[in-house]
Amino acid sequence: MSHLWSFAGNPDRAALNQTSLEVLVSYNFQSGWFVQFHPVNTYDWTADSRNAWTVPVGLDAGRVFDFGERSISVQLGLSPSWRRFPGGRRSYCGPQAG
Repeated sequence: MSHLWSFAGNPDRAALNQTSLEVLVSYNFQSGWFVQFHPVNTYDWTADSRNAWTVPVGLDAGRVFDFGERSISVQLGLSPSWRRFPGGRRSYCGPQAG
């Protein structure tokens, strides 16, 4: 969990006041494959409550490989994000790098 807010700087810049929470859910298969779900949900305290949430919905999949005494994990995932804008319009915000 993290919280960011602005308290100084250029007064012409929009105020920042948001809380982020990341929940990690992972399932490991015996074969070395795994799937993960880890959205970073964000609440913007400066927006009205109908428009404050940003909730990415995505999934990662990967596999662990053994190289002698070392292991390496390779994964691929996509986390598109949807956001509600004033007037109730919803928009796809694109993949989030992570």
